[in-house]
Amino acid sequence: MHYFQEFTSFYAAHNLHLSYFEFLTIFSFWLFKEIDVNYIIIEVGIGGRLDTTNVIFRSPTVRVITDIGLDHTELLGNTLTEIAQEKAVIIHQSDSVVMNRQTTEIETVIRQRTESQHSQFSIASPIIDDFLKMLPDFQQRNWTLAYRAVEKRLALDKKPPLPKEALEKSVYITIPGRLEKRNVNGVNIIFDVAHNPQKIRALIDSLRKLYPDKKPIFVVAFGQNKHSSLAESLAIIDNLAQLAYATTFSANYGKNHRNIPPETIRHVMKSAGEVEYNTDKALAKAIKKARQLDTYVVVAGSFYLVSEFAAS
Repeated sequence: MHYFQEFTSFYAAHNLHLSYFEFLTIFSFWLFKEIDVNYIIIEVGIGGRLDTTNVIFRSPTVRVITDIGLDHTELLGNTLTEIAQEKAVIIHQSDSVVMNRQTTEIETVIRQRTESQHSQFSIASPIIDDFLKMLPDFQQRNWTLAYRAVEKRLALDKKPPLPKEALEKSVYITIPGRLEKRNVNGVNIIFDVAHNPQKIRALIDSLRKLYPDKKPIFVVAFGQNKHSSLAESLAIIDNLAQLAYATTFSANYGKNHRNIPPETIRHVMKSAGEVEYNTDKALAKAIKKARQLDTYVVVAGSFYLVSEFAAS
């Protein structure tokens, strides 16, 4: 806490004017310097070219390109090529770039940027090991990419690879809002922040494997910035959902983060049976219905929606 107080005093004394994300990013960099960390992992906010985090030029930095989909199109472009071009600009001179196999158009953009910056490029080779089988497919893919990035960093620093014991323990790390499982009075609930067609498709594929004989009850809400992909996202959910409750999330996130009216979701979604503005009531109704039908509940569509239940 004293670090934060010290930084805010510095901030106030210099009469700085920063956005929330700019403040958080600069504070993080300052804090990492103060506590003298060995490594930092910086997640880019949106895109890359103009992102606040894109100020690291230390060579060689390991740059990780995660799976690229049609998201934030209002800011990044309407095609995978345009979005990849925005994201590729996090790659700087003499970096080391690692990514999973993606579409040809995406890989072409990343390779071209890598070559122009005289950086090294590699595709994360798959890892086949029994301890990974407990993870859903998309988490296996994410885990492999993370491991290859760490492997690259350690090799660059001439340090030994991670021991097998550490790798096996890592699969038990749980991430809130990422296929997060809870049980309420005997009913299983999955909380997942999937909010675009790419992520929702990965969620649905994982749910089919986890519960192959069940069709769940969904509680869904989407932000206004997902309006262009709403119909596709809901169609994917419709392929699995037995019933859905269209709801909202808190309006306290500002005008740029309001939810799509739940009536719109009910109109578009075949399985949406009811509008319930109160998120707690929507979840309670879904749990009751799931118990009656001997199935489970899925809460998805927005970080903001899932965060409503984070402390529940």
